[in-house]
Amino acid sequence: MAAPTLTINASGQLEIAAGTSGDPVTWNDVWDWDDGGGSSAGDGDIPIDGGGTAKVSAYMTETVADAVYLILDDITFGDGTAASYFQSENEMVRFADDKNFAITTNATLELGDKTGDWGVDGSYWSVSPAAAWSLIPTGQTGTFYMYTSTLDIRANYQCNLYSGNVDIISSIIKYPTIFYIKFSSTTTGFFNFNRHD
Repeated sequence: MAAPTLTINASGQLEIAAGTSGDPVTWNDVWDWDDGGGSSAGDGDIPIDGGGTAKVSAYMTETVADAVYLILDDITFGDGTAASYFQSENEMVRFADDKNFAITTNATLELGDKTGDWGVDGSYWSVSPAAAWSLIPTGQTGTFYMYTSTLDIRANYQCNLYSGNVDIISSIIKYPTIFYIKFSSTTTGFFNFNRHD
């Protein structure tokens, strides 16, 4: 797959950029990222905005090869300017408590894949935001595709899907007992809501 561009941004989040719809960045690409010194398996040094480096393993762990990942900190998809494309197929991805992700302008995050009018190769992502959460922050024009996938939101906070472009087909959004979700006029598709305790 695509070689990612990794940076620890000014907010201290792992920023994942690069990739196209034909050659997307994947979690495996991030985990096996080579900083130029032959690094892999979480050992690559990511440059920190403002100086220094951090190991990939400080931000994520691969628990089953090419399939199951634990994300240890907040993740930003895209750098806000260059086009980026990240895809997760047939994976289980769990974000640590109080951690989530954001999709910036010109970035696309795709869970699963779309074939014709159907979703295939879905993934299961579990997040636990520490506060109200926007997948695509207000003012950003990122894109979120969710095909035959599950987004399990483990915390009782509002989830916003009203910025950017959102397409959801044959997917499930799971949430705790108290939940509030906002959609935009650009949200399209078919999906289910599932409350869990």
